[in-house]
Amino acid sequence: MNTIPNTIIKVLTSKLFSEFYEYLKKEASDVNKKILSSKNEVVDMIIDHITRIEQWSQNIPLPGSNQYFNNNSDLFINLDYFDKERRKVFYKYPPRLKLNIHKMYNPYPFNLAVLGEPGAGKTTVLQHICQAIIHDDTFYADTFGFPLVICLRDLDKSVSLINQEDGETIFSRLYSELGIWIDSESLSKNEFNWIKNKIIVRLLNNFNVLLILDGFDEINSLKKKEIIIEEIRFLSLSLTTSFFLISSRTADFDYQISNTKIFEIAPLTQEQIKKYIELRFKKEEDANEVYYQIESSPFFDTTVRPLTIANLCSIYQTEGFIPDKPKTVYKLIVELLLKKWDLSRSIKRKSNYAKFELDRKFDFLSRLAFILTSKYKTSTFSRNTLEETYLDMCNDFDLPEKDAIAVANELESHNGLIVQSGIDKYNFAHKSIHEYLTADYIIRLPQIPLDIELLKNMPNEFAIAVAISSNPSEYFVTLIIDRVCKYKLNFYFLRVFFNRLFIEKPEFNHDCMIGPAVLYISDKIFTDKNVTSTSFFEQVENLRNFVDNNNKIKLSLAKINNYYKQDDVSKTHSINSIRLKKRRNLNNHILKYQFPKTLIVDQYLIDSKDNN
Repeated sequence: MNTIPNTIIKVLTSKLFSEFYEYLKKEASDVNKKILSSKNEVVDMIIDHITRIEQWSQNIPLPGSNQYFNNNSDLFINLDYFDKERRKVFYKYPPRLKLNIHKMYNPYPFNLAVLGEPGAGKTTVLQHICQAIIHDDTFYADTFGFPLVICLRDLDKSVSLINQEDGETIFSRLYSELGIWIDSESLSKNEFNWIKNKIIVRLLNNFNVLLILDGFDEINSLKKKEIIIEEIRFLSLSLTTSFFLISSRTADFDYQISNTKIFEIAPLTQEQIKKYIELRFKKEEDANEVYYQIESSPFFDTTVRPLTIANLCSIYQTEGFIPDKPKTVYKLIVELLLKKWDLSRSIKRKSNYAKFELDRKFDFLSRLAFILTSKYKTSTFSRNTLEETYLDMCNDFDLPEKDAIAVANELESHNGLIVQSGIDKYNFAHKSIHEYLTADYIIRLPQIPLDIELLKNMPNEFAIAVAISSNPSEYFVTLIIDRVCKYKLNFYFLRVFFNRLFIEKPEFNHDCMIGPAVLYISDKIFTDKNVTSTSFFEQVENLRNFVDNNNKIKLSLAKINNYYKQDDVSKTHSINSIRLKKRRNLNNHILKYQFPKTLIVDQYLIDSKDNN
C-alpha cells in the first residue's frame, strides 16, 4: 500500500505552516475569538484526508468485474478533449485537443472543469491526477503542494455541523476536513462564514493546493447546485496560487466560470479503442477478435466511451460474444456481477435474499435503486439507509423484517456492484448501473409515474427507461406529450434527458407520433430564455444528429403537416426556426395526446424529412 510521501508531510510541518497557524490565531483574535484546534490537530487532519484520498484514487474498479486496476498502470489511456470555449466559434465540434495529462497545465496552471458524457472517464482522470500529485515528483511539483478532494455527491444529503440550514457546502466541508475550529459563539452566521471562507482561501493559497471537486452532476438538489456554483465562482476569483478541478456530466454543467477553462472529454478514437482492448487481452488473437466484433456492432460509432468498451470487454471475457443491442449491455453487466458474487460466496449464504435466484436478486436491486433515488434522492447511502430501505420493501419479496441486518451485510458484500466509498458510505460501482436498475423498475410500473417531483429528478433514468422498454416509441411519446409537456417540465430536465437518450440509442418503430414529440423538444430548446448560447448550439446539434441517424423519426416528421401547419420563419441565435400551429381537425388517434397549440422549432428538422 502506498504511503504519503515525506515531501507533503514536510510542507505541512514546515515553517510556512507555522506562519499560517499564527495567521489563523490572529484572524480569530481580531474578532475576539480563539482557534480551538491545535497546530498538530490541523496537520493530522490534513494528513488523514490525504491518506483517504490516496486510497480513493489508487485502485479503480474494473467495470463488469470484481477486480481493480492501479491508476498508475498502463491500463490508463490518455484521452482527447474538446475546448468548450471554442463552441462559441465552432458550431460543430471544434478540433480535438491531444492533451496529455502530464502536460495539461503548460504553460501555466488554471482552474479547470472536465466535462463528459456518462462513462467518459471523468472520475478516473481526476483520480489519476490526484495520484500524480501525491507520488510523481515530475508532475508540477512547483505548482501543486498537495491535493484536497471533495466528492460532491456527499454534500447533497449531508448536514453541516456549522450550517444546519443549507447542509454541507464546499467551504463547510473544507472547514471540517482541515480540522479548523473557531470559537463561533456570539458570531452571526454571516460573520462566521466571512471568517471561515477567508481562512480557507488563505490556507489554500499558502500551500498551492489543487482542490478536486468530483461529480457536480451527482448533486440532485437544484438549490444545492446553485449554492455550490456560487462557491466555485467565489473560489475562481479568490484563489491565486491554488486552483480547483471540477468534473461533471456535460448536460448538467451549463455555467460560465471566471478564470476557468472548460474541457469536454471526446469519444474514443479507433486507436484508443484498440489500445485498451490490447491491454485487456494478452493474446493477440483474442484482442483482434474482440475489436472485430465491436467494430461490427452498433456500439462502434462516434460516441464510444471508455465505460462502454470496458463493459463489452468484460462481457466477452465471460460470455465469449459482444451483444448486438446497446440496451442488453447493462443487463448483462449486472447479471455478470451477480453471478460472480454468487460464486465467490459459494455456500456461505446467511439470508433469504442470498438464496434468491438471479432474476429475483435483479428485481430486488432494481427496487432498492428506485427507492434510493426517489425517496432518499441520493446515489450514496449508509448502512442505516440500507436497513431502512430493506424494511420498506421486504414484505413485497416475502422476506422477514428480522433479516434487515443480514441482508445489509449481503448487499455490502456485492463486490463490483456495490462499493464502499467512505466510512459508512456505499454506492453502486458506477452511477450508470444505479440509473439502469432504477429505470428497470420504472418500466415495470403499471404506468409512467404521475408524480412531477419524481419525474423532474430522474431525467437520466427516464431516458434509459425509454431505451429498455418493450415499446420505446410509445413510451417516448407518452412521456414527452402526456408528462413532460403536460407538467411543463423545465429545460434542465429536457437537456439532461435528451443528451442521455442520444447515448442510449432507443430502437424506435414507425409510430407517427415520434415526430411531434421530437419537435416539442426542439421547441423547448428554441424558446427557453435561460439557456446560454453555448448550450443552445450544443442541444441543436445533438437533436439534429439524433434525427439524422434515425430514419423512423424522419418518416414521422414527413407526416408533420397532418398535425401542424407552418406559420412564419425567424432566427434564434442565428439558426432558422419555424413557427408551427396545430391544425383544428385531427383524428381521434391524434387527439388522445394533448399537443401544444404552437411550436417554434428548428427548420433543419422540418427540412430533414425531405432527405429521408
